[in-house]
Amino acid sequence: MKRFLFASILIVLIPCMSSAQRSVEDSLNKVISENKDEAEVARAYNALGYEYTRKDASKARYYFDAAIKIGKKINNFKRLSSSYSALVYLLHDAGKPDSAEYYISLVKSLPEQSTDESEKIALNSNYYTVAALYYRKTGANLKAIPFFEKAIILLIQMGDKESTAGQNLNLGNAYTDLGNYQKATQYHLRALRIFEEIGSERGISFCYQSLSTS
Repeated sequence: MKRFLFASILIVLIPCMSSAQRSVEDSLNKVISENKDEAEVARAYNALGYEYTRKDASKARYYFDAAIKIGKKINNFKRLSSSYSALVYLLHDAGKPDSAEYYISLVKSLPEQSTDESEKIALNSNYYTVAALYYRKTGANLKAIPFFEKAIILLIQMGDKESTAGQNLNLGNAYTDLGNYQKATQYHLRALRIFEEIGSERGISFCYQSLSTS
């Protein structure tokens, strides 16, 4: 009975989801065709890349490459960081770890190219986050932990509470995978306190799920 209900829900939801995706894609394509702000066009290409990441990897790669071309042209390190980061995961999922790590090195190189101190912090934060999540994705949790710790320090400095909570949650999950449940609980509770502070019900739910396994 449960299986039938689940299938029925999928039948109802898929057309709606497809319609929503088309609407998003149409909106982003409109930005690309009509917007003269190249930074916004690069953002739209990145967003289209994310839309296609799970359904057409070659199309996703095309859009990320288009965003990179513009990002390099206008020296927009924020857009480049987003594009390179997305390619890390896309290439990992395609079974190309060497290429994925090459793009991690490109994310790492961006902060030293920026002359804006606040931008440097944000770019470094993204690098440590991307590297941490990549290493955790590959099962290298011990390698991921110091990257999570550095990302959290920078996110606190930036005042980004939601991302700070998210990376505390991810760090706790890394410790769970390593069987260190005391450390895992410590970081899950830190994440929970922040999510409660900002009123993120989704974040709170994730914390409860993680706490139930640590």
